[in-house]
Amino acid sequence: MAARLKKKPTNAPKRAPKKSSSKKPLFPEALPLLIKANRATLLTIDPKFAFAYWELNNDAVRQATEKLGPESQLYLRFYDVTSTTDLKRCPHWDVEVFDHNGNWYLKLEKPRQKLCFEVFLKSKHGSITLSQSNIIHLSTGQLQNPLLAIKKPTAQSTSFDQQYMKRILGPYFYELYEGGRLGNIANTSLEAIFHDVTIFRHESELLPFET
Repeated sequence: MAARLKKKPTNAPKRAPKKSSSKKPLFPEALPLLIKANRATLLTIDPKFAFAYWELNNDAVRQATEKLGPESQLYLRFYDVTSTTDLKRCPHWDVEVFDHNGNWYLKLEKPRQKLCFEVFLKSKHGSITLSQSNIIHLSTGQLQNPLLAIKKPTAQSTSFDQQYMKRILGPYFYELYEGGRLGNIANTSLEAIFHDVTIFRHESELLPFET
């Protein structure tokens, strides 16, 4: 069992935030990096934790917004595909987000739980999917090489490299990864940073499926 951390590192990511009703513009004046194509990726190195990352082209979001209306909002929809890959039948939950590129840290409900997610824009006029991730599935052999856990279903994922890995994990967790310490998340204060899938799954079972 990993040793319990007595004190949370000062440069670690913040705890998983509560849902906020504050709104941010869909089109920021400046983006932190030049995004040429929409992309979404799920990465798991530890059987209990997963990292979700998405990045969207500003023009693609603008075009979708023009079709759906200015009140459109950006969402992540996570699917539990452990039992079935039929997205209309599997449990799911939606999370409203405000940034064209960002990270979500997930604490899985059970070891090697299979998840995927899509990024979509939604309004009263309908929804448009902008990107869909790979399905996470970590075998015993892949625990030693997280890059093998990424399955690239589309051509937009061909540029996966260490820089992209750093964006998926975020600077702090990437530093742990490089130092071979990323497997020491369980039973430490770092667990508080991860969103618990069990809670989202329970909430999703109370809601009808929406498109």
